[in-house]
Amino acid sequence: MLTFVCECHYWTLKNDLNISYTDFSHFKYNEKKETETSTDKIIKKNYVEASGYNWSVSNKRPLKLRDSLKYFETELNDHHLIAVEWIRKDKIAFIVSSGSTIFVTFDPATCDIIEIVSDKFLQSKFQCEQLINVSYAKQVLLCSFSDQKLGIIHFGRSFDRTLNKWSFLDPKIGLFDFSNSTTNRKNERKITFNLSATMVATWSKSSLNEVYPWNPLVKDEHRANVHVYKIIG
Repeated sequence: MLTFVCECHYWTLKNDLNISYTDFSHFKYNEKKETETSTDKIIKKNYVEASGYNWSVSNKRPLKLRDSLKYFETELNDHHLIAVEWIRKDKIAFIVSSGSTIFVTFDPATCDIIEIVSDKFLQSKFQCEQLINVSYAKQVLLCSFSDQKLGIIHFGRSFDRTLNKWSFLDPKIGLFDFSNSTTNRKNERKITFNLSATMVATWSKSSLNEVYPWNPLVKDEHRANVHVYKIIG
């Protein structure tokens, strides 16, 4: 028999997530000014701090982590989550349906949040109300849209502590139109990279009974629901 012991740390300040103070396997952030001072709470607080974790989130400038975390939770509550992409081992990008990207940098040892940065770069470059899917790999960002277009963004720089937004990475933007190759297929198009980020596959749902109007210029590959492209550049 295999036993797997783990701890769950929730990046939240919401009170509707009820975690018992006697539960030493699940943790969430707490408000600094809390009236409850039960023995169980004091014991758990001492355990968390002695283990090197943060019991609460600081709101000191310039990071203002507590306010940033509340904004992050509001964005996830108000918008559909389109994609979650690992940027580095300590940074995750959350892209929501409004086109906003929230970058969360954390300590890999404790999973405590170090920085939260909101970026509206995609909102300013695309019609994000039609955004369907996003994929990122090795300085290339792909965005799929419901109007049969594919946004391709190549970044000349890599993320670091100061270059923490898409717009800081010397982006070069291209837009590919699928409308001539999909015969007006309206299904949501998904995208993914290969491991080396040199090729990309796009696909959408298809039906065996799918019927297309006759067109002498349309080839079989135009009607395919799966396409694979090589990235050059």
